Amino acid sequence: MALGEQIIWGSVFMGLCLMLETGFLVWASTVLSRAGRRLSTPPTTLQIGWMMILALFFIVLAHTIQVLIWSTIWTRYGAVSDWNEAIYFSLVTYTTVGYGDLTLGPGLRVFGTFAGVAGVLGFGISSAFLIAVMSRLLQAGMFGQD
Repeated sequence: MALGEQIIWGSVFMGLCLMLETGFLVWASTVLSRAGRRLSTPPTTLQIGWMMILALFFIVLAHTIQVLIWSTIWTRYGAVSDWNEAIYFSLVTYTTVGYGDLTLGPGLRVFGTFAGVAGVLGFGISSAFLIAVMSRLLQAGMFGQD
């Protein structure tokens, strides 16, 4: 893939991943809001814990789907030999661990960096969301009532 194509397609897939991340967090907000209406006032520590677990469920699901999207891309372009390697490479790249035991050829290197950027931005958005949820829950519960 030529450099221009790598930049264009990398931007497209990164954008799709970030739209997916945002969509999952909006969905999580809706679900959390509905669940929050059923909480006692103030919410108990256990209720706060369950709400956090629910938020984490949506975050983990969003990131897992993004890793699967990148894995599909690597197998489609023949960048890796099998699905197991594709998931491994996607996780290492998306989390920006980058062990270096698997590398992309020159025709996909720039494109591959977009997976890392998507991960960095996705984790940042998820972290901000989780902090916002935790702050609201803890404020509402005034640190929980057992």
